[in-house]
Amino acid sequence: MNLPETVIVREHVLYRKVEDAGGVILDLDRRSFLTLDETAAQIWEALTGTPGVEEAIEALAEEYEVDRTTLEEDVQRILDDLIEAGILERPAS
Repeated sequence: MNLPETVIVREHVLYRKVEDAGGVILDLDRRSFLTLDETAAQIWEALTGTPGVEEAIEALAEEYEVDRTTLEEDVQRILDDLIEAGILERPAS
């Protein structure tokens, strides 16, 4: 698994939680948006509300009954999608 230590939300990105429906990410540069289901929104909130990816996984693991491997795979998939979409970025080495 190639999880980064941290991720950065790009400057042109806004997030809005939608009660009982997940969330919406607005990409102001591309004038587009992404909708997140509840699971993806919870992962987004953990990633952006903790100091690092490992802490986000720990917070999610404490809140939900899911095995660690499945959780890491879900976080990796969402991270990869959001990095590819230009929403998140890995910090410069």
